[in-house]
Order: sequence, then C-alpha cells, then structure tokens
Amino acid sequence: MVKRLYWTFITQPQDFKDFSVNLFKDANGIYRAPLAIDISGKWKVTLRPFTTSWKIQHDISLPREGSFEFKP
Repeated sequence: MVKRLYWTFITQPQDFKDFSVNLFKDANGIYRAPLAIDISGKWKVTLRPFTTSWKIQHDISLPREGSFEFKP
C-alpha cells in the first residue's frame, strides 16, 4: 500500500494559483494533508504516487459538503 501520495491542483486560466501537496496515510488508512490556503473554485486535480506508476484526474468544484472519492 502507498504511504504517501502527491496531489496537484490546477486551475485555468489562473495558473498562478496552481499548487501541489503531499498526502500522508494516517493510522486509520486515510490520506490527509493540512491546507492553510483557500481552495475555493473549479480545479482539475491529479492524484498519483511518487513513483508515477499511475495517476487519477478529476474535475472538482470546492468547497463541497463532506468528502469525495477518486475512482479510476
């Protein structure tokens, strides 16, 4: 199981807002990352391991109620 994932947020045409975070798996098997910035808006997000052996991309709008799942 992957212990760390790389999560990239891309918004266009405002590419100056693009950023990436490291997600670490906690003791319950849930990946988490503290975010200290406002991420409201429409994003194309990419989730992948550091090995880049796979990736999942989705378009999402934030904020949103509750959690969401990435499904390949």
